[in-house]
Amino acid sequence: GELQEQSAAADSKAAAAPSSGSPRASAPAAASKASAVPKARALAQELGVDLATVTGSGENGTILPDDVRRAASSKPGTASSAAAKLGGRRVPLTAIARATIAALERAWTTPQFTQGILVDATGLQRAKAASQGALSYMDFFLDAIVRAAQAVPEVLARVADDHITYTDSIDISIATATEAGLLIPVLRDAGAYSLQKRSAAWQTVVEGARAGRLSPQEMSGGMLALSNLGTRGVDYGTPLLPYGHAAIVFVAALTHRPLEI
Repeated sequence: GELQEQSAAADSKAAAAPSSGSPRASAPAAASKASAVPKARALAQELGVDLATVTGSGENGTILPDDVRRAASSKPGTASSAAAKLGGRRVPLTAIARATIAALERAWTTPQFTQGILVDATGLQRAKAASQGALSYMDFFLDAIVRAAQAVPEVLARVADDHITYTDSIDISIATATEAGLLIPVLRDAGAYSLQKRSAAWQTVVEGARAGRLSPQEMSGGMLALSNLGTRGVDYGTPLLPYGHAAIVFVAALTHRPLEI
């Protein structure tokens, strides 16, 4: 997933706050002056939509995901027109595309199951704010995986024929969107880093993958995996466990939810 961070709290508060003393505008507010909910911002980035050109239909002109989808569908050369131009074309697969397809097909040979849990992220938001921009949500997600593996070291294992092989190294594959396709560069021995040093290490690995500087060995052999699609506004997902991995953690969007107390 994309590794860009988003702050759900700030945008959600901005979207919810009514303007004092003024009625709701009957005409749509200008997008450049209106706020957008986090999911709309992420969707706009994914679809290549300039929020300044979008008319918000939410409270006080707030831009919602459906507003972004409408703007994207009305762009010239998109949707049906683009599909029509693609009809009948044959595009050779790149080496990375062929490797990705082979990896996905191989992944299905591993028995898999998925569990989901809703987590109160209030403490997470406070910890991120306390770092004063030094740490991102990804830093805390990786730290949570490291702590979990240290608490349950049995997860760091692979089955081969008639035996199980354990390892002490917490090698985490990070799902990374690149121009060449989806890659999973590996942060080796993540448990050996402090939170701050791990932050620099994983960003170096991801940047290397996006720049095409990593070798195949640096993008294989992970034990655990992390996929973060929360910045794309995804609420839930069922990730496919990469072959040879023991577990994958999928992180969805941070949102404000009503909870019964």
